[in-house]
Amino acid sequence: MSERSFVIDPRDWITQPFTTCPFCSEEQFGLLMVSRHGYVKRCRGCMKDEQFSLPVIEKRVLYLDQFAVSNLMKVLHPEHRYRIERRGDAEERFWLDLFDRLERLVKLQVLVCPHSDAHWEESLLAPQHEELRRMYEHLAGDVRFEDPGMVKRGQVLRVFEAWLDPGADRGPVPRRNVLAGNTDGWHDKLQVEARLDLDPGTAEALRAARAGRHDGLGRAAKVWRENPRRGFEAYFRAEVAAYGEAELQAYAKRLQAFMDVLDARRQLDADLVFATDSQILIMQMRERLVERGVPHEEQIGKLREFFASDAMVQIPFLRIGAGMFAALAVKNSLQQAGDPNRGMVTDINVVSTYLPYCDAMFVDSECADLLADADRELNLGYRAEVFSNRSREELLHWLAGIEESIPPDHVDLVAQVYGKTWLRAFREIFATAQS
Repeated sequence: MSERSFVIDPRDWITQPFTTCPFCSEEQFGLLMVSRHGYVKRCRGCMKDEQFSLPVIEKRVLYLDQFAVSNLMKVLHPEHRYRIERRGDAEERFWLDLFDRLERLVKLQVLVCPHSDAHWEESLLAPQHEELRRMYEHLAGDVRFEDPGMVKRGQVLRVFEAWLDPGADRGPVPRRNVLAGNTDGWHDKLQVEARLDLDPGTAEALRAARAGRHDGLGRAAKVWRENPRRGFEAYFRAEVAAYGEAELQAYAKRLQAFMDVLDARRQLDADLVFATDSQILIMQMRERLVERGVPHEEQIGKLREFFASDAMVQIPFLRIGAGMFAALAVKNSLQQAGDPNRGMVTDINVVSTYLPYCDAMFVDSECADLLADADRELNLGYRAEVFSNRSREELLHWLAGIEESIPPDHVDLVAQVYGKTWLRAFREIFATAQS
């Protein structure tokens, strides 16, 4: 095995802007690091440093759908730019303008574009997966949405506990529980990335799972088209009712698998090592019942009672997701929908799970239409702005409004901390990565 070594000069970590050192008077007092609420400057000459505090900030959260990440990568990447250029000058100008505005607001510490598991999974299935990953991580920094299963469990448990203890509503799951990383803090200049070699079968497993979800939605669409039409409310209620039963069935199947292992009818394999989302959810719900003295033999019945109750429509992801699927069912029953695309299930899952924690989302037009239809029927009550390709000029206007609201002294402070060239658009992101 070959060995490589390199030497790091501690002075290399000290970068511009350089000012007069208060200790030795040399013009080498530069930026060492930025933390959540402060920064450190150190002299490259005497190596003494000083800490400074930074004001508390609260950033807007914008979620970018995979199609947006893909187009932003293409317009900046020398080898893929032609795919945007052949759509015309207006298309190229939009995506370049969008990148410039997004990156500027991120660098101004007023906006964050978190990445999610959906970004990772969909990028992994693409030939340019490393380029896509670099794109979404560049705009996200270290901020990401938690695993959707974890977010959903949090929402279900909040509503379940309120159902068990009327009058003790804990309120919605807060944004801090859903976003990981330095969401509302100042970001460092340095961004460190690490890559681990994936199991060769990971991509194929993801591709198979995606195909399975797509086939399932295709079968549902066929049923919606071929059976007598039902109203939105009927489709919505059916979607809500299906959720609880599916969780219980998945939990029961998991328990049976463990019983088969104990009875030597099945080998313990990797599939059983890690708990599934359904398994974790039902176990956590049963723990709540144990805390309230519900006997073991009555717990599943109590869960069925909850899953059949009106409280289910208070679960944000379920209300939004079931509403979007109901809207899709109506379109199919009216013969107004084509075959669902391969990313439809993922898109609905992402929107329904993360929408309550965003200030805005930029999603594909079909997804935005389904959400708008569901909102008209259910008055979903989300506060986020939802943009699509058809309303992308409004997205640019929204971003411009954020910048217009930034006090001048905040912009001056950013330049003071990070340097005057910090806000220049880094369109060379892929040229740098390849050099």
